[in-house]
Amino acid sequence: MGIFDNAKNKATEFLNTDKGEQQSDALLDRAADAAKARLGEGKSDHIDRVRDTLDERVGNNNDGNQPNPEQNEPGQEPHAEPGREPGNA
Repeated sequence: MGIFDNAKNKATEFLNTDKGEQQSDALLDRAADAAKARLGEGKSDHIDRVRDTLDERVGNNNDGNQPNPEQNEPGQEPHAEPGREPGNA
């Protein structure tokens, strides 16, 4: 096991604790607030969706659920939103 594997395992263990979840939530909240201040309230709904998606993927979400297995892994094409094709913004 390399040094990066060890660091990743420790970070994962921390994020799966209640304290880690609280700190990741606080960080995501601050980042979302900064993005709203920079981009304006017109993008608020999109920023909140991104924040919530990240929150689902990081930490233990206080309910012990793991991320949705239906969600794409990094590098995979995202699911299309209704009325949109994957890859088109």
